[in-house]
Amino acid sequence: PNRGIFLGSTPERLIKKNNNEIVSEAIAGTSKRGENPEEDFKLEHKLRTDLKNLEEHNLVIKEITNVLSPILSNITISESPDILKLKNVQHLITNIIGKLKNNIHIIDLVNMIHPTPAVSGYPVEAANNIINQYETHHRGWYSGPIGWIDSLGNGDFCVGLRSSFIKNKTIQLFSGAGIVLNSIPEEEWIETELKMKPILEIIKNNENK
Repeated sequence: PNRGIFLGSTPERLIKKNNNEIVSEAIAGTSKRGENPEEDFKLEHKLRTDLKNLEEHNLVIKEITNVLSPILSNITISESPDILKLKNVQHLITNIIGKLKNNIHIIDLVNMIHPTPAVSGYPVEAANNIINQYETHHRGWYSGPIGWIDSLGNGDFCVGLRSSFIKNKTIQLFSGAGIVLNSIPEEEWIETELKMKPILEIIKNNENK
């Protein structure tokens, strides 16, 4: 009450722990969906081979691997990214899997791995310093870890992306894009609009009800 409602449908798992088994995901690199299967496949192929998107994706993999490797007895990373297809966009996705050397509570794992470069930047510490210096507004729950915990210290956490905040009949929408050296600003803007499109359609379809 009086605090508002935060809701969304994030595609990005931060980290999952089931006893000593750990799963994390790198989701970075985005393309729109095609109007038909042929166009969709062409866009998928372009995404898989696009240097800008691969750079963005690999930075996230690199940081997650650097954080988790010391605490895992083994770590398995997909040789090449898969494609995660959503309604309006498709992403590069890589699974990062391993087994813990020692039992660590899921909350401690979240504190170790969050934020990834996907929501802060790279190198993470330098990026956080820049954000704290120049970002004048508070993100609230946006881009924060959201998940569940059990009594054994297991759990599953995602990143609060592609979301919205509702309060006093006002709704704010949130999405973002990964900016690297070869990013084209206009294309990044279009990407954020595509990510917000599903909830914008819901608002439009219900504005007169």
